[in-house]
Amino acid sequence: MTYALPDYPPRQQPQAGSLTERAASQLNPYDPFIEEPEADQEFDLRHYWRLLRKHKWTILTVFIITLTFTAVSTLQKPDIYTASVLIEINRDTLQVLNFQGSMDSYYYDEKFYQTQYELLKSRALAEDVIDELHLADNPIFNPAAGDRAENAETDAGPNRNGALVDAFLANLTVEPIEYSKLVRIGYSSTDPGLTVKIVNTLANLFIRSSLDRRFDAASYAKNFLKERLVQVKAKLEDSEKKLAAYEQRQDILKTGEQETLASSQLIGIAQALMEAENERIAAESIFHQLKKTAGHGFSLFLENPVISELKQTKALLQSEYEDRLRIFKPDYPDMTQLRSRMDVIDSRIEAEEDAIRASLEGSYETALRKQEILRAQHDALKKKFEQLRDSRAEGNILYREVESNRLMYEGLLQRMKEVTVADGVVMNNISIVDQAKKGLRTGPNRRRELIMGAVIGLLGGIGLAFLFEFLDVTIKLPEDLEQASKLPVLGILPRVAQSKEPESLAKITQDAPRSAYAEAIRSLRTALSFSTPSGAPKVLQLTSPEKGTGKSTTALNLAVTFTQMGHKVLLIDCDLRNPSQHKLLGIEPDKGLSHYLTGEATPAEISVFANVGQLFVIQAGPQPPNPAELLGSPRMIDLLTLAAEKFDYVLLDGPPTLGLADALILASIAEGTLFLTESGKTRKDHVIGSLKRLGSARARIIGCVLCKLGERESAYSYYHSYYYYNTEEEVPPEHRISA
Repeated sequence: MTYALPDYPPRQQPQAGSLTERAASQLNPYDPFIEEPEADQEFDLRHYWRLLRKHKWTILTVFIITLTFTAVSTLQKPDIYTASVLIEINRDTLQVLNFQGSMDSYYYDEKFYQTQYELLKSRALAEDVIDELHLADNPIFNPAAGDRAENAETDAGPNRNGALVDAFLANLTVEPIEYSKLVRIGYSSTDPGLTVKIVNTLANLFIRSSLDRRFDAASYAKNFLKERLVQVKAKLEDSEKKLAAYEQRQDILKTGEQETLASSQLIGIAQALMEAENERIAAESIFHQLKKTAGHGFSLFLENPVISELKQTKALLQSEYEDRLRIFKPDYPDMTQLRSRMDVIDSRIEAEEDAIRASLEGSYETALRKQEILRAQHDALKKKFEQLRDSRAEGNILYREVESNRLMYEGLLQRMKEVTVADGVVMNNISIVDQAKKGLRTGPNRRRELIMGAVIGLLGGIGLAFLFEFLDVTIKLPEDLEQASKLPVLGILPRVAQSKEPESLAKITQDAPRSAYAEAIRSLRTALSFSTPSGAPKVLQLTSPEKGTGKSTTALNLAVTFTQMGHKVLLIDCDLRNPSQHKLLGIEPDKGLSHYLTGEATPAEISVFANVGQLFVIQAGPQPPNPAELLGSPRMIDLLTLAAEKFDYVLLDGPPTLGLADALILASIAEGTLFLTESGKTRKDHVIGSLKRLGSARARIIGCVLCKLGERESAYSYYHSYYYYNTEEEVPPEHRISA
């Protein structure tokens, strides 16, 4: 049914001016060209708690899977038994040569003990233990021993031996006890008896191999000393014969005193030559400095008292001359006399400097001549000393050779006697302190592995939850919307259970006024009344980034709440491409906004009474081919101007902003724009892009609304508090909050 626009009495305190003038006067809180400072990011435990609650099933699933896998793998592991033997290793090696600084300084305790540890873990010793205990035939140590008959050629190859040795060494531990000579050798296996046999056999074979190496070393030392004694004895006899023949040919006793005297003289001349060189270097340095500076700033000139006094006298005369020059002319007799006195002082300064130069040059030449004389004397004495030394060179060589051969022969002879005595006695420096008695169960530690599995599962689930949250770029909570939009959130609308009939959803505020959704709409209405200095905008557009946000339902219920306060409200469906108000109100499509914009109808013909308070609705009408041009036409402005005069509030159910220019055109006309988003669906980049588009159209955005917020998504349990109304009035099932 079509109603004409009623002629109501004028409203109280009407706003002056046309629609465009009032829209231009409204505050524009959002400007995309102004960089707003980012809010300080504070650590909020509640935010992380909400995140964990949201992804609790993901965390629980990862936790259960990890814990189950750990439990199964741990229970399948056999028990491990470990036996250990304690041995003592002493630093007592057999020395072949006892020369000072030969063996004692070459080997160190650290290297010796490290060598023993590596020998305990050597593959050769492992192979000896395997052969001694026939471990290759033991099915506990070698599970493949039962198949040997079928794979005899393969088992006998080197690959089998290498695999067995690797398995043996993998279960062997060598643990030195700190600050002692004790070493604990441990072995682990699934059989406690076999573990004891292996570790005891390993210790015994290690002691046996050490004794064998020491015995072989003693035998080798004895044979080595015998061969060296024969060689050194022959060299000693030959060197003594050569020395005797030389003493018969040379009279070496007559040249000893001459060589000592020449050596003393050479040392004295060398010291004098060194002092002369130092004097020459000092004099030459000063002389070159004088030449380099040309006397200007030379230290000896500056330190000379006569020159300093003359310069001070000249400075006084120069000052007096400059003072009188202000009164007398330069050719005045007194002025001429002052210049003459200054010239005399300059001459005396130059004479003093010349005297210093001559003195320095003489000192340098004297030091140079002294150095040359001493060098000539030094060269002559050095030549004489070398002649005396050459005459004894052959004899000195023979003396040293005889002495060296004699010392070597005596040392080898002494060691030969010691090795001969100790040949039959080989000392053992390794002994067993505690033998292995039984194997102790050491693993697996099922409790620790289960705890580790639980911790890893929990951390993995939490990490996966954070990953999902990081990949989720949608708006979920009011603080997300505020951070993305830099605008205040004026309302938070809970998610309502969807009904098959859209009319029931559109009448929530009327049918269930005490429901959580109705309370949220009334809260939004209150926030709008404080959004601008003059109250709620008279012409308010509701828009969103994309469709399906709940914009049309919010616009209709918001209009109903305004009528509940006694206001006269007009709701215009401006989404000419996808209208929905006629579906929500359950009315047949009739003449609408597109008819008026094309000139086919008047405002009175397209306005429809909604049977709710004083609410009138204008449908969208048929979809025109050019919605943007029609919405931006002067007829649209005229319609809104007329509506603003006849109604208290005009709500525009606008189209989405992304991809369309319709919402931008309406935003430039309306006094205010309310931006709606859907929790868990609207992307943050869509919010930022939409607001930038609205800002480029100079829209007056008064705030944002977060729609369809589920109870589980809210950490505040905000809407849960509204259920206290249920004691007075039961909320219909179709209007209850959906989780």
